[in-house]
Amino acid sequence: MRNELYRSMKLILIIIIPILFSCESTRQTEMKAKDENLLEDYRVIQRIRVPAKGDFVYCCLTLTPDGKRLAYLCKKGKIRDSLWIGNKKVSPNFDLIWENFAFCSDGSKVAYSAKGSLNNMSIWLNNNRISPEFYRTFDVVFSPDCSRVAYRAIAHRDLDPAKKWGKYSIWIDGKRVSPEGSHAYPGKPLFSPDGSKLAYIVEVGKKWSAWINDKKVSPEFEVIEGDLIFSPDGSSAAYTVRRDKIPSIWINGKLEFDNAIGPVFSPDGSNIAYRKVEGGVWSVYINDKKVSPEFRSASGLVFSPDGSKVAYSAKEGGENKSVWINDKKVSADFSGTFVLIKDLALSPDGSSVAYRVSYLGKHESIWINDKRVSQEFRNVKFAKEHFSKTGEVIFAGFNREKQEILHAITVRAR
Repeated sequence: MRNELYRSMKLILIIIIPILFSCESTRQTEMKAKDENLLEDYRVIQRIRVPAKGDFVYCCLTLTPDGKRLAYLCKKGKIRDSLWIGNKKVSPNFDLIWENFAFCSDGSKVAYSAKGSLNNMSIWLNNNRISPEFYRTFDVVFSPDCSRVAYRAIAHRDLDPAKKWGKYSIWIDGKRVSPEGSHAYPGKPLFSPDGSKLAYIVEVGKKWSAWINDKKVSPEFEVIEGDLIFSPDGSSAAYTVRRDKIPSIWINGKLEFDNAIGPVFSPDGSNIAYRKVEGGVWSVYINDKKVSPEFRSASGLVFSPDGSKVAYSAKEGGENKSVWINDKKVSADFSGTFVLIKDLALSPDGSSVAYRVSYLGKHESIWINDKRVSQEFRNVKFAKEHFSKTGEVIFAGFNREKQEILHAITVRAR
């Protein structure tokens, strides 16, 4: 009996052990294949240690368009907030600084919304307050030459204490530019490329219209979705509206495309890309030409520098998401309900697209086509204007485990 049991156990081991090694070999092969998609080579521009004070540390980052300068805000438990550019502190300490601060294009100044005395909010430029005090301030944006700052605000006089909300208005520095008694929705104001115009959306009596400076430039609609966008020369403003729940794109107050949303101008202004829905199916168009397959959804459109191609993220079916250039898929499939693909940028030759992948907003990384080109960070940004023909990208990421910010440039793709 004992011999039979011994032989049986021996037989089981002979069968199981090779299987276990096979499984481990397969797992290692899968890990290796996964690692082959990671670009591990990069040159560090700067590495910034974040003091591990408090129970929770979270850093918000932004780069100049060329990627050479880094601004960041670190929230360190109960430690008061401050803003930094590189290793230099550029703001006072505040109880709160909103995370959506703006970095001047030349990297010399940071504009932000901060909470000071008596819980009042105001707009600051580095160490200087440049606005009156408000109940709330939001959506700070620089003019192209960095000489002015626009933002949304709720004044104390516009606050309804019973409802805990108020009427928004648009301001430039310390001057209100939107009409009195209006709600400015849904997002931040936008300067024209030359800085002479400021565009925004206004809702009055549940009617929506587009405004430039202090003048209405559109009919009134049920809803205007998103923000206005300017053409590169600033002569045209486009936006998406809904009438009887049907979306359409209007340019300079005139209907241009039916069943369409999300207009994007090409760099020279000669082409416009958008998403069109027909029978519940989405596709991407450049002008009147369909350039993509049909998808369950598509988003994040961006033109190549020569205006001939458009990159975007798409959901084909289920929860899988991928990145496309015109009708060609260039990325792997990213699966998961909470995976987001953001901030697409096409290379100068239009052959590659860089983008940011976020998992539940906790782990983020930068990809180029089907290769991951950064580590996974708690928060990561890259400089879109630096994306080169050879696949180099300047990025910055916050590694919470190491309590450090890495500012680096990729050097080659495998």
